[in-house]
Amino acid sequence: MADATFEKNYEQQVGNQKLETLATVKGGKRLPKGAPLTEVKTQHPYLRITDYSKNGVPSVQSMQYITEEVFDKISRYVINEGEVFLSIVGTIGIVDLIDERLDNASLTENAVKIHAQTTAMAHYLYLYLRSDEGRHEIDSRTVGTTQKKLAITRIKDFDVGVISETDLQEFERTVSPLINMVLANRSEIDTLVQIRDSLLQELI
Repeated sequence: MADATFEKNYEQQVGNQKLETLATVKGGKRLPKGAPLTEVKTQHPYLRITDYSKNGVPSVQSMQYITEEVFDKISRYVINEGEVFLSIVGTIGIVDLIDERLDNASLTENAVKIHAQTTAMAHYLYLYLRSDEGRHEIDSRTVGTTQKKLAITRIKDFDVGVISETDLQEFERTVSPLINMVLANRSEIDTLVQIRDSLLQELI
């Protein structure tokens, strides 16, 4: 429903702006050489493209983590709640809106975070990147044959149709509860999976 609401509002666009005028775009960081990932849960999940399904849903159960020592070396490359995740190498175009479960996760070098100044714009850009218009921008600016890549400079240059501030606020009032519902459902599913796994472990 949020996607359909976006499409309806997108028809009311009043012009185009480059994405870099609407948000900042920053890349993630490769792990230091020899630094291990672990399945043992720490305070620092390391968010990878492989943690996502094709429809942009992360699996917390498959998440891997880094130690405090490793985190200290890459601590500037994190993604926070409310920012948009976009994969840029290999499987390009996975889009997610980060929720509280992944707040302050370390970000792979194969993805970027898109930080908007307002929640309304973050929601707008999230749904834009999921839309046919956004997919066209992603596909048309991706390069490479053996391994496809989407450069940060090309993302900043995306042409985004914008709507008036009044329409944006009305859009936010409509989509915010829908997006929050989706994110809450994800969290509930994760909790149920954790309970199931815990019970199965007790039975073994």
